Amino acid sequence: MISGLEQSYKKNTENALAVVKLLLEGKTVEEISEKLHLPPKKVIEIKEMFESMNSKLN
Repeated sequence: MISGLEQSYKKNTENALAVVKLLLEGKTVEEISEKLHLPPKKVIEIKEMFESMNSKLN
């Protein structure tokens, strides 16, 4: 059985990947928020983490 912590990690990982995919497709924060049923603040946090990591690679 998967623990609550593992379930939370899995869900957060899936959400982060979905957000990044939609960002790469050119979707806006609002569009992503509506599509994934996530608060805009959470989408912005994921977007900022992705952009930070991406800038370190370039």
